[in-house]
Amino acid sequence: MADADNSNLLSILEGAADGTWSRVNLNSFSDAWPDLADRPLSGGSHASPSAIISAWSSFAWDAARGDLLLFGGGHQNYAGNEVYRWSGSSQLWELASLPSQVTLLSGGLYVPVDGAINAPTSIHTYDNNEYLAVADRMITLGGASYNTGGTQQIQDPGGSLRTTGPYLFDPSKADGTKVGGTTGSAVDPAVLGGQMWQNRDVRDKFSFTTSAGSLAIGNLDGTTAAVVEEGQDVVYFTGTVGGGTDKYLFRYQITDVTDPSQDTVSVIGSWFTGPVAYGAAAMDPLSGFYVSMSDTPGQPFVVWDTDTLGGVANRSQAIALTVSGGTISDSRLAGIDWDPATDAFWVWSGGGDVWRLEAPDSGLIGDTWSLTLVTDGDLLAANARPASDDPISGGIRGKWKYASNLGAFVALDGITEGDIWLYRPDGWINPVPEPGTYALILTGLGMVGWNLMRRRRA
Repeated sequence: MADADNSNLLSILEGAADGTWSRVNLNSFSDAWPDLADRPLSGGSHASPSAIISAWSSFAWDAARGDLLLFGGGHQNYAGNEVYRWSGSSQLWELASLPSQVTLLSGGLYVPVDGAINAPTSIHTYDNNEYLAVADRMITLGGASYNTGGTQQIQDPGGSLRTTGPYLFDPSKADGTKVGGTTGSAVDPAVLGGQMWQNRDVRDKFSFTTSAGSLAIGNLDGTTAAVVEEGQDVVYFTGTVGGGTDKYLFRYQITDVTDPSQDTVSVIGSWFTGPVAYGAAAMDPLSGFYVSMSDTPGQPFVVWDTDTLGGVANRSQAIALTVSGGTISDSRLAGIDWDPATDAFWVWSGGGDVWRLEAPDSGLIGDTWSLTLVTDGDLLAANARPASDDPISGGIRGKWKYASNLGAFVALDGITEGDIWLYRPDGWINPVPEPGTYALILTGLGMVGWNLMRRRRA
């Protein structure tokens, strides 16, 4: 696995102040788009890859390399399943794979010409793209597939269709001159295949037994958070069951990246009354709190305690808040992630506004949490913050991630520009410090760790 060379980005963060933004891309997302001749036709024309950012999307932050990985499109927007990479070392957008040629199956479903076992259909990814630190892969859990708006589908030898996925993308195989699937599957059949995707094809495990029988889990408007537990990649995610709208919380574990048969999925929570998980989520692995943005203005957060063993009996609840600095006008548009250095959830609500959400000192999920506006975007110059108060009409969702190799947050803004912004949180410490500062940092981390353990036991 490659080590991230992010000395350039760390230097930028060193020169910034706490609570400020820095734009760090040196070219535009559109500079990396494939030529028209290399894009599959969408409704008889070549649609714009800008939909990969605009249409209900997310990215994964590859902390091993310091790169942003972007995959999406989907439904009525864009048929291309190419992957893009923004390199933290070069600060440039580039293609990580060329798109597959697509073929039409029954029901209006388009799949790659070499079959859905080799590459995914273009989809709205919502908050469903994450990086798996142990497997060294990007995972996409699914969303709204191109043209149908349904789940990822695969055709069995008999011709019938069934749900498939999720998919893993191997960033070590990224190559913008190759198609992500097999040789011959690009729009130009002479293009070599990089075989960058692995279809876990375990969606039969993504089912839920009710009185009506076994129903498939849907990931439309899904939220996710990836963590490492006991040396294993684990993805917590919300999804609906069958045709319902209630959100359940699930735990998906990849035990062996080479053996999908060992993958496991279990239900660990369900929706109760009140706001519904929506938009984006984050996980504090120390407390076990899974916090999602909500669909209800005035009640911006939903939380589950994943350490509670109760399955469907483990109900979600709205977070009781004390708020300082203003209000989040529309929680559905915000992004959220957890910062272990500050032991807090950080929320980007659009423009330059950034909030800090802190759990109660008691460690009790039902006690009052605090939400503080840390950076007021209205006080920043236009060129010193992300450009738009509503950066993407489908919401920020998973376009705001904590980068452990930077100790800072990464945000994506602008559907053609693909502007990459770094946000330096309060108390930022360079994760690759000068040797003389190690003793002070270790002392500080020891105090942080003691406080976290105390909160965990509360």
